[in-house]
Amino acid sequence: MLLFGQTDENISPLKSRIILPIHRINILMGGVRMYKKKFQKEYRLPLPGKITILGMHIETKKKPQQEASENLVTLKDYWNIQIIYRPYDSDYQTSPSLLEFPVSWEQEIELSNYNSGEITFTYPNPPKSISTLLQEEPISQFFLRIIIEGTVEVIISNNNPSIPTTSVKYPTNVPKKIRFNINKLNTKLNSLEEQNIELHAQLSKMSERIYALEESTPEKVTTYSRITGYILDSFRLLPLAKTIIEFRKEDEQSPPVKIASDNRGFYFCDKLIPGTYEIKIKHPRFSPLIIKEFPINEGDNKYQDFLLNRL
Repeated sequence: MLLFGQTDENISPLKSRIILPIHRINILMGGVRMYKKKFQKEYRLPLPGKITILGMHIETKKKPQQEASENLVTLKDYWNIQIIYRPYDSDYQTSPSLLEFPVSWEQEIELSNYNSGEITFTYPNPPKSISTLLQEEPISQFFLRIIIEGTVEVIISNNNPSIPTTSVKYPTNVPKKIRFNINKLNTKLNSLEEQNIELHAQLSKMSERIYALEESTPEKVTTYSRITGYILDSFRLLPLAKTIIEFRKEDEQSPPVKIASDNRGFYFCDKLIPGTYEIKIKHPRFSPLIIKEFPINEGDNKYQDFLLNRL
């Protein structure tokens, strides 16, 4: 069962830094320009205690909010940091919990040599955590310092892009055949530039569709099943320590899952993908036991003892 915790208000970043200046990816003839910009934000998140982080996910919108002036744009947005964790001193059987932290950020972007036109900002990639540090205060309060890296893509396009034409002045001694070939090349170049603009528009629409599809497609979660029990001497019914139990999924080439019983003869395995397994149980002083077509269903919590015969 997942437990939910949430802060009362949005958390602002402690630090903000640009790790790459705006750099031009491509300039498309007809007034379309594309830029990418990366930046980092650092946050300090309060924790309910000392924890073990099992996973992390950052939710965001498709596009940030923007406020534009002459050559400066201010981007604003909110991220939702989701942390799956267990208490530090708990065992692996403890159910994981979920913490959610809505955080805000703001970033200024300078647009050099920008005159007019439509500006679009998108996230080409979702934000990601690049550094985490668990800190403990003197009064037994715990905090998580986290650095998140974000990327925005800037697309600047004129409302009515025009295809530049080149007027060529030929020397008087240039043959007419060469002049004709140059004019023909210029015509082809203008045609290619028009196609380039059309392709860019199609790619932008396709990128938006792919991003929407990724947002609507849930992440694949692997559901494991588990099995526990005891390995016993079939004659005296005494527990057998250090017995090797091997789970191999039938019809697959993946490596088997191997575990060993403890001093009480107890074994535990919680990393079994649902399917049909071949189970091999081996002990140096007992005959090996092989069980085929052993079913493991999704969400199973099986209890199964195994008896071994002496050699």
